[in-house]
Amino acid sequence: MHMSMSEIHPGLVRVRGKYVEDFGYLTSYIIYSNDEAVIIDPGTAGDPGDEIIEALKKLGLNPKSDVIAILCTHGHPDHVGGVGVLQRKTSASIMIHEGDAMLLREPSLFVKERLRLDFAGRFSMKLEKGPLRVNYKSIEPDHILRDDEVISVGDTRLRVIHTGGHSAGHCVFYEPQNKVLFSGDCVNNFPNDPRKFYLDLSGDIADRARALDMISQMDVEYLLPAHDIPHLFGDISLQVREARIGINHFQDTVLRLLKARGDSDIQQLVYDIEVSKSIPIPEALDALLPTTLEVTLSSLEKAGLVRQKDGIWYSI
Repeated sequence: MHMSMSEIHPGLVRVRGKYVEDFGYLTSYIIYSNDEAVIIDPGTAGDPGDEIIEALKKLGLNPKSDVIAILCTHGHPDHVGGVGVLQRKTSASIMIHEGDAMLLREPSLFVKERLRLDFAGRFSMKLEKGPLRVNYKSIEPDHILRDDEVISVGDTRLRVIHTGGHSAGHCVFYEPQNKVLFSGDCVNNFPNDPRKFYLDLSGDIADRARALDMISQMDVEYLLPAHDIPHLFGDISLQVREARIGINHFQDTVLRLLKARGDSDIQQLVYDIEVSKSIPIPEALDALLPTTLEVTLSSLEKAGLVRQKDGIWYSI
């Protein structure tokens, strides 16, 4: 089997891209049955890229005629950057939830509306070379995914579950026959540590917690994230539990630091978290922690645990 391609079970392969510091291996999946195939999360504009096309050919599939859909768990650049190139090489329909469809229609909105950035931060994003850089053209989705919709791939059925949380349009895909969950960034947002995560400004930490609680009750034997290794059987409950603990720990840390100071702006909280090293944080992009903090504080405000005035947050 091709070196970047590995079989999960008959009819399902993982296509692994290059390793990127803090992001792990950018991973796509191919489901195929009866001369039909679906690609889940095509990655960035260049990775896994042609590895996906080569994998299809190795499986005896015709990229132009057999690939019926490209499913996107959400609209971040490391998941949809490769959509346009892949569609041109396959003629497949692009499918994404409406909550993130605008990130395909206007990719620059990821920087403008989904990250907490000042002017200097927006400028630095133009120089960004990592997986979150926006270096692809706009494209109109062919199909808007709906919660509980079923996608057919030959004899295989995929159930769409809209989770939100990580972003407004985040979805996971469940294949009940083999008990497979394609989890996107819902559980393992980064490799090697399910407690580490980030949310964009459209996300919601309470929705992510609810999604993890839901997954913990599902019958899943294969948990397939986009940035981590596949997790199987008994390891799955550990991953989900650790991710849930990560949310609680993040919220508790924010409340503790805010109570200690009495009041604080987000940049001060960012500094306190980085200095305390009390929780695992993403280091790949400076904007990820302040963005996640803003979303988390808004959720804590709704719960009546903090309040905000003129950009200053107060413990209650």
